[in-house]
Amino acid sequence: MIRDAFDRGLDNPRKYILGIDIGKTKIEARVFEIKNGVLEDSPITPVIQPTQKGVSAHVNQICMIITDMMTQVRNRKGVLGSVGIGFPLPFDRQGAIRPEMGSNLGTGFDGVDIKAEYIAGLSGVMRLPAIHLGLDSDVMLAGMLETLKNKTGKRDDISGKQIALFGIGTGVGYSIAKVDKSGKHHPVPLESIISQVFLKVDDEDMALLQAARSRLGKPACTDTVRAAGLFSGTMINALAGVSDGRDIDIVNPQHVQALRFAGKYMARLVAMIKTGEFAEAGPTGNWLYADRITASKTDIYMVGGGMGRSALGAEIIKYAESELSRSGITGLKFMHIPAINPAVYGAAVLAHKTNKPSSRRIGHGAQENSALRP
Repeated sequence: MIRDAFDRGLDNPRKYILGIDIGKTKIEARVFEIKNGVLEDSPITPVIQPTQKGVSAHVNQICMIITDMMTQVRNRKGVLGSVGIGFPLPFDRQGAIRPEMGSNLGTGFDGVDIKAEYIAGLSGVMRLPAIHLGLDSDVMLAGMLETLKNKTGKRDDISGKQIALFGIGTGVGYSIAKVDKSGKHHPVPLESIISQVFLKVDDEDMALLQAARSRLGKPACTDTVRAAGLFSGTMINALAGVSDGRDIDIVNPQHVQALRFAGKYMARLVAMIKTGEFAEAGPTGNWLYADRITASKTDIYMVGGGMGRSALGAEIIKYAESELSRSGITGLKFMHIPAINPAVYGAAVLAHKTNKPSSRRIGHGAQENSALRP
């Protein structure tokens, strides 16, 4: 381990973890303190910034956030031992960004080993103490599970089940995991993405959808559209006629209409996954058959994400459950996760797990730690 100015003179320093969630429109970074092996909120002010586009600008932004947070931790006589980053694009098995997935962060990301870029950027910014760096394309699920387990006491509800996540933000994140009897989750890999699933929109809802698309500057669409786009945070805001989810009022008629629309088509997608009756439409074709079979075994759908306020997730679930009951499908359950941005917490959980004595660290003169998970 490399020791330099950050480390010297600290006896029994406080230990901190940094979680970073990278989104299409914003980056949120939050420091957590480790107390008795548990992550707790710290008084250090979280960072929320617009996401810089392009590889160089993006890497520089992340490196500056990390170094600034390290300085703040140091001012509190602490040590930042590890950093977890939730990245919005999937990796291949070698750790490079999958070229077929495109990018939410501007051009130039296809095929890039983004972790290596972070390491190079950090080494060039300043003399760093040795730190662990964990990077994953799906930390929100881990954060939601930990939130569920630690803050709601419902671990027994998910033990032994296959669960799926709808992380509602600028887009809709989707992932699957199996939870063992101890509450530990085991990610289930998917080879294709949920945006390749399409739904038919009812005639009675088309005017509302077209108005929302117009607000977003998008052209009119046919009645068969990408399912996930029907209940993303961006679409919900457009349906409600607001620019920020924090402005949604759950008793305002137009806002209620937007939440009901989101819940309705979330339930329609869940029903489609359960039954395997997929719409055959769209330029990218369908979700892969193997992924359909895997997803159909899901017992519980967890809903959370950066919609602006945690309460909105509960409202959407209410309407989704009502729609699902009308379909006659049984054996499925929705579960609300009471956290505005569990991806940040999930990134911190990743960092905490990465922070092991056996891991190699990064810093001035140090090397990359463990390989990326695909």
